[in-house]
Amino acid sequence: MRTTLFLASCLLTAGAHAAEVTRVDERTLYFNGSIVAGDAAKLAQAYAPGTTLLRVTSVGGSSEEAMIMGRFIHDKGLDIEVVRGCASSCANYLFPAARHKTITAGAILGYHGTMYLTELAGVDSLREDLTASGMTPAEVEKQLPGMRDDVVRIAKMESDFTAYIGIKPQFYRDFKTVAEKGEALDQQYEAQKATFLWWPSAKRLEQCYGIRDVTDQARPAALETTGHSFVTKGAWLLVGDQFLPACT
Repeated sequence: MRTTLFLASCLLTAGAHAAEVTRVDERTLYFNGSIVAGDAAKLAQAYAPGTTLLRVTSVGGSSEEAMIMGRFIHDKGLDIEVVRGCASSCANYLFPAARHKTITAGAILGYHGTMYLTELAGVDSLREDLTASGMTPAEVEKQLPGMRDDVVRIAKMESDFTAYIGIKPQFYRDFKTVAEKGEALDQQYEAQKATFLWWPSAKRLEQCYGIRDVTDQARPAALETTGHSFVTKGAWLLVGDQFLPACT
């Protein structure tokens, strides 16, 4: 599970295709696809005065690009509406940056580790994660310095991003606890090659992290009862807040 803290942050960028940004009506834009370099500019170009809502369907992608998009969403005071799903960098950065946030019925919201956690874990952990990804020892040592620099740079961006949009950085730290305490659960679904994602409640988002105005029409009831929900299509293993302490 520990590789989740780093590898999941990069998982959705490889081979990703740029999203489409289309205008639905006078007040609504629709962002559909993976987040790659250039998508922030595409979103800004599609924006026009009177736009108040961004509908999204995205499995995530580039953390750096998503933070640029998140700042734009915050600056324009856009609401966000999750259509089919918002995971990875979409959930980490686009969703909390919006003014009012709606997860529509049937959609999925899923968070995972960020570069902040990777930096926190240190260079030895990064080396282990790269090795676990299948790199040879020689390739790991070749890639490690540049990768370390990128991790530090993006982690700093995350720290600045939380301050900019006005949320608590603990939001990014808590996935470490969720991942570590949920390791046994993750192993139960190893055969399904499930992607482990945290779906925090609207109450926790507001009370613990200052992420307000969340209307969650989709959160599975099982997250409150069994603490997890497995979605066969997509092989998502969604977990709730049961591994986390109450807010202080």
